[in-house]
Amino acid sequence: MLDYLFTGDPLAPTLLILLPSRELVLQAKSYLKFRHKDSECPPPEIGSCLVRLYFEYFADAYAALIVYVGSEISISDVQHRFKSFSEIEIESIKGLLEATEIAALFTLCSHLTIVNQFLRIFRELTALQANRPFILEMQHGWVAGKVSHLREGFSLRNPDFYLCNDVESFKYLSKNESGVEAILTGDILLALQIRHALKGQSNYIDVAASELSRLSILLCCTPRDFELGILSGQVYFYRNAPLPREAIEILESVNRIGLDFSLKLRSKPHNQKEFPGAMAPYTNLYNAGDSLVSQLVEADLVLSAASAVTISAANLGIPSCFYATKCSNEMATMMTYYAHRIPAFHSGPSHSDFMQNIMLLSRFSMDHKAITRSQRKQRLTAYSSYVLENGTKEILRLLENPSRGARLPR
Repeated sequence: MLDYLFTGDPLAPTLLILLPSRELVLQAKSYLKFRHKDSECPPPEIGSCLVRLYFEYFADAYAALIVYVGSEISISDVQHRFKSFSEIEIESIKGLLEATEIAALFTLCSHLTIVNQFLRIFRELTALQANRPFILEMQHGWVAGKVSHLREGFSLRNPDFYLCNDVESFKYLSKNESGVEAILTGDILLALQIRHALKGQSNYIDVAASELSRLSILLCCTPRDFELGILSGQVYFYRNAPLPREAIEILESVNRIGLDFSLKLRSKPHNQKEFPGAMAPYTNLYNAGDSLVSQLVEADLVLSAASAVTISAANLGIPSCFYATKCSNEMATMMTYYAHRIPAFHSGPSHSDFMQNIMLLSRFSMDHKAITRSQRKQRLTAYSSYVLENGTKEILRLLENPSRGARLPR
């Protein structure tokens, strides 16, 4: 359940990096194994993101204690399988903290019980330190509307600071009363992925004139969309692929107004579940796509039921939308926060606003189509450079003022 790796100067102040679940731990370990070999080093992933940041920006001044929790449990199961740390595990955590001068704890997914219990134990064990270490969480996925972000009344299980991917997340977290300070940095993981994917590449070959009227659409769908009831479960074959009815309604409407398109499919990068029903044999079809960055460079329009890929695309200026049949209160709140730039289709073609939104979205997509691949690459590179500079600057600011924000147990 508990494993760790220490790296760096043992006399230097230490950054504790906390990573939960099998998938995230394997991603971090894969990066650590191959990080000195450019040709074999895997692309940035959520599990390796914080570790990469440490080695690239902070390793000269800090050591790192990388702690793995729940490494034998899949991320999809860790929330209901993990109950609490054992007394032996708590003693192990205590031993690690007593042997190391911790300057800060970096983590993600604090909504998971395995993470927020560790945060509570960490606060209790470091409460008497002269310079109490602060806790920093990096955003993963969307947060606007999620009741678990962050837990009001449970301040010991929350981070002190939260790095936000976009203005909507920043506004949402700034309004709640969890005591967490939201910091707007931009999407650090996406920035690392862009830098990795575009590093050393020559300019993309621009689309032929004959293709200028043909939209490139990226469609995202995951088994989780069906589990949560976001999608109806009605699936039909469309252009030789099984697609949810809700997505087909949008695609057919785009086609109906005279626009042709090519279609690429995407699921979650760490998806290990099969799709339900008729889609099950085609799970690999959704999992076998190019890198996210390559897909975003090519995309003129991005569709998803509730994936953060839609938000990432919108943050890069790519026309995007949500499609769904049933929205939870959390999802409805999220879609409201993003409604000014990401339309949501969840009422079907018969709704009065449906075709109006299709027309607007198609026009924006055609405008985006006119942007050359070289120009798109430049935009993404500029976003990546800004976010990494801004994000690391914010983290360094906190590290240079360690007394700021660290909470005492009550």
